[in-house]
Amino acid sequence: MLDLALAATFIRSIEWQNVKRLILVGDHNQLPPIGRGRVFSDIIEWLRGAETHNLAVLETNMRQMENRLDGKGQSILDLAELFLVDSAVQSEQTTPEAEQLLKKVHQGGKIDEDLYVAYWNSAADLVASLVSDLVSVLPREEADPPVYKLWRNEIIQNSPERLQVLTPHRGELHGVEALNIELQSVLTNDLIDRVGAVDGITLNDKVIQTQNRTTRRGLWAFDFDIGKARQVELFNGEIGYVEPHNFDRAELKRVFAGYSKKRLKRFQVKFARKEKICVNYGRDIPTATKGRFTSESVENNLELAYAISIHKSQGSEFGQTFVVLPASRRPLSAELLYTALTRAQGHCRLYVQGNWFEPEVSTSYE
Repeated sequence: MLDLALAATFIRSIEWQNVKRLILVGDHNQLPPIGRGRVFSDIIEWLRGAETHNLAVLETNMRQMENRLDGKGQSILDLAELFLVDSAVQSEQTTPEAEQLLKKVHQGGKIDEDLYVAYWNSAADLVASLVSDLVSVLPREEADPPVYKLWRNEIIQNSPERLQVLTPHRGELHGVEALNIELQSVLTNDLIDRVGAVDGITLNDKVIQTQNRTTRRGLWAFDFDIGKARQVELFNGEIGYVEPHNFDRAELKRVFAGYSKKRLKRFQVKFARKEKICVNYGRDIPTATKGRFTSESVENNLELAYAISIHKSQGSEFGQTFVVLPASRRPLSAELLYTALTRAQGHCRLYVQGNWFEPEVSTSYE
């Protein structure tokens, strides 16, 4: 994900007299950075021509290997391989196995234990199918429970990265913004009406951090290991769930019981890779100094993350993905399709608009 400017800054910052070897690790088949240049991909191409002995290639793809060994399907990998942009491994001819796989994809339905393809035409059909499929895999503790209780069970029992909706665009009715509004409405029930929201985010919402917050400007959080508040680092792309702030739990119980009309002014987020830390957002956030409070903008830090962009998902992996592939005026790139398919560890469900799925796709990218 290094763009030209970041790569130049990185190279200039190295004290080369103290360096014996520089190792770059990545997958140049994935999406290029948003910024200018395709630094990593260009380096790979140059090494192939001039410094082959300095290039190491991972021959065995370990992603979803557990599925393959346990008989849980391998079609995610097989389909993803059709969208490799690596000129050294591309084949000009489609193998009989690949043709059979594409035929099954065109037909739709269950392709393998790890891959399912559903076709849609209107945005309403897409949303209905997405909601139904997402709800069907939520943990159940009772017969026919309300959807918001199923979602709450998901929050309590599983990592925020277990289930993830991915889409290539932010705008349009199939994009990040529209899908997040629809999914928030279904999965959090009437929480916004009952307790309000802070910059559009309410209790039980799935969220993503959109700013890098390093130690110089860390976020205030409660650390359960030490039993007090401290500032923590948080980085763009980290995903979590919204919980009530510890100071507000008793009053919020009164709200749900109908005895109070208190509105949400702050909350805590439990992030996937920070299990024993609750990060604070909103107004009147306690600090390490007794009696001293601060504020942290929700709008400047968080977005809803029921659905995120495929580009945003790069570098992450999820237990199960729900991938939206719309019919676009600009064909979806091979890198984007490869990235979208390979985000799932266990199962990928593709939602394809129309019936355009072809191996010969444009190499431009969104």
